[in-house]
Amino acid sequence: MRLKSTGVMASTILFAACGAGAMGGGGGDEMAYAVSATNPLVYERGDSVSVSVEVEGMGTLGLTINQAYTVSMTMEPSASGVQVTAEFTEFSGRMTNPMAGPTTASERDIIGSLVYTLDGRGHGALVSAPTVRGGAAQMFSPEIFVRQGLPLLPPPGTEVGDSWADTLNFSANQGDQTVSVFWAGRFTLVGDTLVDGVTLTKVAVSASSAMEISGPLQGMEMTQATTGTETGFYLWDAARGVVTYMESGADMYGDIEVSMAPAPMPLSVEAVTRMRLVN
Repeated sequence: MRLKSTGVMASTILFAACGAGAMGGGGGDEMAYAVSATNPLVYERGDSVSVSVEVEGMGTLGLTINQAYTVSMTMEPSASGVQVTAEFTEFSGRMTNPMAGPTTASERDIIGSLVYTLDGRGHGALVSAPTVRGGAAQMFSPEIFVRQGLPLLPPPGTEVGDSWADTLNFSANQGDQTVSVFWAGRFTLVGDTLVDGVTLTKVAVSASSAMEISGPLQGMEMTQATTGTETGFYLWDAARGVVTYMESGADMYGDIEVSMAPAPMPLSVEAVTRMRLVN
């Protein structure tokens, strides 16, 4: 029973790893989320997660989760800043577990639009979520995407060379489980960089995070806690007023405890997220 549970618990860790993409940064009053002349904005994103769980009597159990998707974000003005309607036009997910066959998902498993609001700096609030079913429910959380799908932007007046801090602290439901995240980042406005002849503003980030997942799992009570660090950057196009690229890598460590297991099982997570604007 412990082996069967371990695969499911490890898949849940994806939410922490994907959460690592919540970087922030900026460069002045002009950096704020607003309705762009290019509307909708279309992004391609890929998440790669490798999980290792130490199982008593069996050694290390490895699990990988990979997902790639295209999301179209239509923005309109709202009282808080902008309202985003996100359509996941393509979605491909695959989770491999040595103790079972692979789990896969496609865009057919995300039914409906994700609607949420963003303030000027990128703090999000859920309005309505799509139905996520099948394998996608183990790989994708609409509520966490709302909080961490786009980078946070800077306080007004930030100049090249400035550093600042920002945090995210929230809880989200994932099925019958509760996911609690605390993320604390330190950002630096690096300055301009030239990419394919276009001048973009680069922002670097380092962060620490902590996450806890709790709730029922295959008839047992489960608690999983991890902490870790993240490094990365994103690029802002001041002329268009949009984020054009984001990249982050995270390393997390912790353990999983279930009611029927004799002891907590240590785990480690390595995750990489990349997202780019394609229109």
